[in-house]
Amino acid sequence: MYADLHIHSVLSPCADREMIPPKIFPKVKDSSIDIFAICDHNSAWNVRAFCDYGKRFYPEIVVIPGIEITTQEEIHVVSLFPTVEVVEKLSAFLEDLLPQVETHPNIYYPQQVVNFEGKLLREVSKPLYYSVSLDLEGAVRVIKEYGGIVICAHVDRPSFSVVSQLGVIPEGLFDVVEISPRCCEEIVSTRNVRMKNIEFSIPPGLPIIASSDAHSLDEIGIVKIRLNLSSYKFESLLESIRDQIQIEVMRDD
Repeated sequence: MYADLHIHSVLSPCADREMIPPKIFPKVKDSSIDIFAICDHNSAWNVRAFCDYGKRFYPEIVVIPGIEITTQEEIHVVSLFPTVEVVEKLSAFLEDLLPQVETHPNIYYPQQVVNFEGKLLREVSKPLYYSVSLDLEGAVRVIKEYGGIVICAHVDRPSFSVVSQLGVIPEGLFDVVEISPRCCEEIVSTRNVRMKNIEFSIPPGLPIIASSDAHSLDEIGIVKIRLNLSSYKFESLLESIRDQIQIEVMRDD
């Protein structure tokens, strides 16, 4: 089965307005992706809409509930969960940890919660692009308390990554390291992340995946991972990620 474990919806203030269920599912299908995760910034209120749409129109495609948390250090951490109910409880918890300030309507898109048809239900008023009041270790602890998988997001990027913010990939915190499509081959072969002419080692035994981190439809399908699964169960996901991951990147040529 092929997966992309990091896709955004219109709930993320930096995502295109086409990132709604009726638009994303056909693109996922055309990209031969069997499993994808919706991971909006600090919130999961659109996960239910995607799960409902998938059950009605694309029952062969699995939607994994997720959130991309921004910690106090401004590190992005992707987290995946077994059910919509669990991720919505975490979403409510995280919303209370966001600052009580107004959003910037002239800079970011509205943070839209939609139904399965992609129609607007409401807007989230707190700015989801800010950090929650949890440090990295606290965020990981909370994710584990909710039964989630902890992914070190886009570790090779010069902003909002654990390397850019801490200058190291801590051992014992993450279940998985995520890399960007542009650097796949080099990082997988060397297990090193190069930033500002410095190499940072990925801890031994930590599996590496690549995700699109798609904020627009044309980014979906640019990369996918092949999992050793014949059918999906959340309980088997992490084991499958650790076992014989293959990363496939779309080539322009």
